[in-house]
Amino acid sequence: MKSFFTLSLACIAAVAMASNYHRGAGVPGGWTPANVDDVKKVYFSVSETETSYTPATMLRLCATEFRSAEMQVVNGINYKLHVQACTVSAAKEATPTCSCPSGTRKSYVIDLFKDPKQVTKVSNIELDTPADGTPTTTPETKIGGASAPRPVTEDDKAIFTRATSDEANYASSQLARVCASEFISVSTQVVAGMNYKFTVKGCALEKAPLATADCKTTCASKPVAAFQVTVFAGLDNTVKVSGVSSAAGSPELPSNSASGVDVVDSVRGVEASRIPSLGE
Repeated sequence: MKSFFTLSLACIAAVAMASNYHRGAGVPGGWTPANVDDVKKVYFSVSETETSYTPATMLRLCATEFRSAEMQVVNGINYKLHVQACTVSAAKEATPTCSCPSGTRKSYVIDLFKDPKQVTKVSNIELDTPADGTPTTTPETKIGGASAPRPVTEDDKAIFTRATSDEANYASSQLARVCASEFISVSTQVVAGMNYKFTVKGCALEKAPLATADCKTTCASKPVAAFQVTVFAGLDNTVKVSGVSSAAGSPELPSNSASGVDVVDSVRGVEASRIPSLGE
């Protein structure tokens, strides 16, 4: 009788524990569906704070539609939030009331991590993929081959700006620091990440332009030329300016007189094997 009573108490405790997991943070180790509104609140509690994004180079989003959410109990809680959103230039624009221009929204997944001390960070933001895990491809992003040039979207511009506005992102000190006053086209290539070849008009600077730079004003007193700027976006959300050259049919690019750097040579001193190259 005593052992039956003890067994009954153990069963009740196990049921209570399982119930608590399902009501709370889910089963440890596995991903479980989560309440979208709850995870949305977690996201907006940190979305407008720049220091909440780790690494700091990831995209900032204006999320306007929240489709689903998942959670995973680890030493803390991981969240995944599937949204429709457009990119913005700063965290302060990632507000609950933000809006996206027509035709600019894409599907993204936002990863959040809440540590045991209840500190939440945005740990990753990337384009969402179908449930089977197959990367979404379009005629513009065929795996292996470079696409035909197409108009530059706001998302493309955000990647360009994120890459070119930080000195640490340049593969070589001898690459031109381009302030782009006009975006002409972009060609893409899916590799272990994504290569972007931007054709832009702008001017060469001594240092990387600020992300907030008004390049039309900056370039007003400088020689303007057409550039091809190649940016590599890795699967880990890092970006790298891997090449800068004169666009076909354009005059030779000017030298950077302030630094003595010849801006025409886009790969001098760069180990080509380290960065996937976009087919010419």
